[in-house]
Amino acid sequence: MLFRIALLSGLLGISGIVYGQQASTTCRLTISEFPAVRGLRINQTPKTLFQRWPSFESLYRQADARRTSGDPVILKIYSGAHKTIWESDPSLDGVIGISFWFEVGQLDNFEITYSNYVPQSMQGWIDQAAPPLHLPITGWDLSRKDRATLTCQGFGVTLSSSGPSIVSLGEGTTPLNYPALRIWSTDSTTLRRRARKFQP
Repeated sequence: MLFRIALLSGLLGISGIVYGQQASTTCRLTISEFPAVRGLRINQTPKTLFQRWPSFESLYRQADARRTSGDPVILKIYSGAHKTIWESDPSLDGVIGISFWFEVGQLDNFEITYSNYVPQSMQGWIDQAAPPLHLPITGWDLSRKDRATLTCQGFGVTLSSSGPSIVSLGEGTTPLNYPALRIWSTDSTTLRRRARKFQP
């Protein structure tokens, strides 16, 4: 069992893993307790990513210049289009793309799309992903067949069985059934704005 969790920790790119935690039906984990995923955390500043990936700064500045005032800085990087980032960072092995949403100079939410794992079911994806993330395997919202969502203390986690248009946009191919992991702040200005936009 420990080997299986260690294997998935490598797939997800989790740091700060603590084994032996018991799952519960309520997610009491806080943002500060949640492990970094591929070195990413909610509330990170762009500067920390500039230091990690020097070429990320110019991409961020371009995205910032394109956005409408008051909107988040939205930036997507792909293994095919941004090879220098992938070649310089072994921790991105098995990742096909990452989407970032920055609000007020901090990382508000992010989504990682994986290329080296295809879940057989949403519950299977939860069973694989939750333990190394310190998350319970019960209590997830499974009202959508292609998505599972869990809300914790100050943040939420969404697992999807197929990545969004990141695959077709980044690679110029037909979207495939790649799994995605999204981490979002429950104080997310981006998500509140999006909810207002799509209200009937």
